[in-house]
Amino acid sequence: KHLVVSDAAMNLWLVNADNGKMKKIDQSVSGEIREWNWSPNGGWLTYSKGEENGFRSIYLYNVESGKTHQVTDDFTDDSAPSFDDKGDYLFLASSQHFNPTLGGYDLKPIWSNMDGLYVVTLRADVDHPFPPESDEVAVTEDEDEDADKEEDKDKEDGDDDGDDKDKDEDKDKPIEIELDGLFDRMIALDVDQGNYFGLQFADGKLFYMSRPFTPGGGRGNQAATSSIKVFSMEDREAETVLKGAFGYMLSADGKKLLYAMRGGKFGIVDAKADQKPAEKPLRTGEMSARVDPRAEWRQMFKDAWRQERDFFYDPGMHGTDWDHMYERYGQLVPYVAHGADFSYILGEMIGELNSSHSYVRGGDMPRAKRVAAGLLGCTFSLEDGADRYQFGRIYSEVDWNAGTPAPLNVPGQNVASEDYVISIDGVELKAPANPYSLLDNKVGQQVVIEVAAKADGKDSREITVVPIASEFALRYEAWVQGNRRIVDELSDGKIGYLHMPNTAVGGQVGFAKGYYPNLRKEGLLIDERFNGGGFIPDFFMNILRQKMVNLWKPRYGQDWRTPGTAFLGHMAMISNGYAGSGGDALPYYFQYYELGEVIGTRTWGGLVGISRGIQLMDGGSVTFPEFGLFNVNGDWDVENYGVDPTIPIDNLPHEEIAGRDPQLEKAVEVLLQKIKDEPVKVPRHGAFPKDKTK
Repeated sequence: KHLVVSDAAMNLWLVNADNGKMKKIDQSVSGEIREWNWSPNGGWLTYSKGEENGFRSIYLYNVESGKTHQVTDDFTDDSAPSFDDKGDYLFLASSQHFNPTLGGYDLKPIWSNMDGLYVVTLRADVDHPFPPESDEVAVTEDEDEDADKEEDKDKEDGDDDGDDKDKDEDKDKPIEIELDGLFDRMIALDVDQGNYFGLQFADGKLFYMSRPFTPGGGRGNQAATSSIKVFSMEDREAETVLKGAFGYMLSADGKKLLYAMRGGKFGIVDAKADQKPAEKPLRTGEMSARVDPRAEWRQMFKDAWRQERDFFYDPGMHGTDWDHMYERYGQLVPYVAHGADFSYILGEMIGELNSSHSYVRGGDMPRAKRVAAGLLGCTFSLEDGADRYQFGRIYSEVDWNAGTPAPLNVPGQNVASEDYVISIDGVELKAPANPYSLLDNKVGQQVVIEVAAKADGKDSREITVVPIASEFALRYEAWVQGNRRIVDELSDGKIGYLHMPNTAVGGQVGFAKGYYPNLRKEGLLIDERFNGGGFIPDFFMNILRQKMVNLWKPRYGQDWRTPGTAFLGHMAMISNGYAGSGGDALPYYFQYYELGEVIGTRTWGGLVGISRGIQLMDGGSVTFPEFGLFNVNGDWDVENYGVDPTIPIDNLPHEEIAGRDPQLEKAVEVLLQKIKDEPVKVPRHGAFPKDKTK
């Protein structure tokens, strides 16, 4: 008789299915309410709600009385509540297991697999779901068993009508819940601790999703590694239903299970353990629909406009008359003839908000098939008047985290810069032909290249390479290592260098590769130019602003330091106008904590952030910036301006073409002067303590 819906304002609503009237059940303060479950017969609703401390608590709502009751307190993070199908139990997941994994260098705990599964008895008279099992063997006479069976049969035959009547009466009767002492009646299920969500109960079994911890921000391969699990209340054990699924739904009778896998694959299997993906998955790939693009564009324009209206962090829309924007840009929609035109109009409209992170992603539109050219991890050179290409720079610096090989830098190739390329796969290469024209559609395939030390091809030899799709990782790593060598040379080994391409996983990798090897240097240069953002980078600051507390003297070897990853020297940061989002926050925090000078140019200026997206009907989307930064004085900061350097200096084109990096050179100069003015002093221990027991 009722529906439950939630909204972006973190409200939970009860909707009367007959007349559509809405009644507010509750409102969260830290995150939308997205998990709820009806009791049998619909008299009660259970849901999880965010508290002020960011943890979720479990609540019960009585439809008849309209009263809400908190089940768990805010000392635990509780989620995914679900009733059983008889109204005796309430199941939930709760993060109550703390088994830290320590980092490889920073001995900071990483909390993962914290969830356990729990059951609460809804009334005091409900039996313990897992009473002690007797280890005694009962032996009865055969005739006694037969007599008991006959007696039971007589009772069943005589009471059919009454039982059916009772069942019909119970069917519409709301379940009873004793709220007093409810929290004290919680019992743990015998399952390994993990990451659990999506609890649903049917026919004596609790189904749930299990997602093991994966590296890469915790999100890397979740869909590939998550599984549907089932816990049998009778057998008291958990088993796997289906591996590799990222979502499921039980049928109304609990007999079947609809699952979802990557790639838009759906299927239906039995709701029990040891299932495999259906041999005949739902044929969604063959589904088609007749589309009226103009009608879709009209609808999607309105949807995109509404998304900004309802989700944009500033309800005043940065002072923009948003209704007028609907009229202004809406009049262009009838003239759209292609999806790219439509994306352009959306981009112009949301650009009126003057906010960072306002993006448009195109949806369904014609796209030409692309053929990738194979790349060899090198440059080519051609001298004036010559007709033979030579290898220019062969990239040898490999980032083993990126997984991009250097095709020409492998044992046995013996290829050198200035070697001539005579032919590729048997086709002679001469100017003005483009070398890449012979590498069309060769990515991942073996290619035979004829090379020689002389242009005439004398004494040529053949090598076999496997071209790659992108040289970005190779060229980036070469740039980073080149900068590191320059800093090392200019500072005579006193200053370390690292580059952070973003504040997401790549930035964490870059930080680790450059920070920990340089811990005992006198200076550290953190380069965040071209930083593409990602996570809010406060966790980097927690490492950078550590202060040494004490040292330890072992009998052999150098002294130890606590904290072991505290940097004792001087630091500086380089930034530029292509660093934004998390790349704005890095120098902002660096200056706030007074960690050193920031050298370069003002950053992009984009710290109104995004956290999600809602697709439009053709698969495209717009972003709606949802949260903006303000400083400790209560003033809006950084957005649409950026972060000023403390020492302004730009890299001008003619200097970069000449191979110079004035920003890098200036940063080294500043750090060397700091090291000279304030030498880094590492404490030394005094005389060994004497035995004070004598």
